[in-house]
Amino acid sequence: MPLCSALYHSTYKQVISVCQSGVVTVWDFLTGKAVMQFDVTPNKHEAITAMSFDETQEGLVTISWDGKVRVWNFNSGSELAVHPVTLPNQVTGIVCTKNRMFVSTKYSKIIFDLDLVGDDSKLLEHQYLSDISSMDNHENTLVAASNNRNVVIWDASSGETLYWLNTSTSPQTHLAFRKSQGQIRSLSAKKKQQGLTAPGISLTGAKSEVEVNHLVTCLRARDNTCTTATLLTSADGYIYAWSVKSKGGLLGKFNAVNNEDASIIIMSPDVKGQTLLTGDSTGKICLWDIQKFGFNKQTDEGPFEDIDGWRVSLYAPPLLVSWQSHHEGIVSAVSDPTGEHIITAGLDHNVKLWTNTGCCRGLFGRNQWDASQPCKNLPKKNADQDDE
Repeated sequence: MPLCSALYHSTYKQVISVCQSGVVTVWDFLTGKAVMQFDVTPNKHEAITAMSFDETQEGLVTISWDGKVRVWNFNSGSELAVHPVTLPNQVTGIVCTKNRMFVSTKYSKIIFDLDLVGDDSKLLEHQYLSDISSMDNHENTLVAASNNRNVVIWDASSGETLYWLNTSTSPQTHLAFRKSQGQIRSLSAKKKQQGLTAPGISLTGAKSEVEVNHLVTCLRARDNTCTTATLLTSADGYIYAWSVKSKGGLLGKFNAVNNEDASIIIMSPDVKGQTLLTGDSTGKICLWDIQKFGFNKQTDEGPFEDIDGWRVSLYAPPLLVSWQSHHEGIVSAVSDPTGEHIITAGLDHNVKLWTNTGCCRGLFGRNQWDASQPCKNLPKKNADQDDE
């Protein structure tokens, strides 16, 4: 069954994957063996299941076709909690922070701000968003991107809109004044029980190809200043670096694909903010050195682009390595904290372990390895060789 996503838990050294039939598999990262498997969807329904760790990293959050938010002990497969809210559409983003969970869904400008310890759940709605496609957080801010190319930044605690930007029309980060504040509404118990299902939209349906959306990801290891990019966005094969301060704006951009028909569908920085993993719609993985990317310095030598009087660096970060990972679409790519290994998951049903030089160690559940040992002698090979 095609996969929906995969996560890596650095403390337990486990990889968690979920397929479109709602089966979660926990893999031993060091050996490639499966150690736990459990079903998170009712009635074996085939559909997209969204998945994330909770804030403590001890619970696994899943949201399946029935719109229910469930929390699991992924070491035992036991269900820990079910949130009373029912979500209306396919989930596009989950952010867990400070006893709250923010969830965005397709075809919607609403973010569910769920209280995990009390009864103070809310709805964040903003007129600049139309079809929320991606979310992330940095420090105490929540960032949401819409497929209309707008990005809105909130204070995650108060729900106040801080900034907004449009990645296709302006290089500036705009301060959110009163008319740009959006709405905050209470999510009543009645609405939680009834759900907010929109007419004509279904949660069901498996995915046979990757979706191309407007993406955002935050560089959490960086300080948020007007000369430092802490937000990356992606559209049309380009990656854009933004400072989300009122005097910051767009600091740099570069073309991250070779094929003009390809689009970026995954951006995954390492925990130190030194490298960036990208995956495109053709299944190609790239590893970039971004240590010098996204900074506004007087010593920058260019090249530059002038956008409405705004100087934007066209410096492309060094490409460390690239390779073809999956030929039927990639849904997840993440590196371990050491940066030595990369885990990918695809629509070809496979979860794969790679070295940071593009050497394939094997497929989880099919091959075995000892990831604690050096991998210097592994030959570089294409993913096709492991699928035959």
